[in-house]
Amino acid sequence: MQRGAALPSEEVRTLSTTYELSSLTDEQVALFAKQGTREMAEALGKISAQRAVVANLEEEMENRQQDIDGIVKDQGRLRENRKALRGSAEERVLVQR
Repeated sequence: MQRGAALPSEEVRTLSTTYELSSLTDEQVALFAKQGTREMAEALGKISAQRAVVANLEEEMENRQQDIDGIVKDQGRLRENRKALRGSAEERVLVQR
């Protein structure tokens, strides 16, 4: 009778995995919420809602900055126009406005 050869083996399994939520896409967050516990899904739902709020605020800030840039540009143009009209009747009319 022949004996089988003994092969050493090692079992490995992941005990925990860490994810950085800021680097996850909305699709990944939704997948984790679907696969996780109810509590995890609720927590991830709150995170997704807050991410949407932040995205809206960032968009609003960008729009406001564009408005500010436009105003600054217009003010510069008006200053240049006033310099060109210095001392004229047109300048007096513009200043009165």
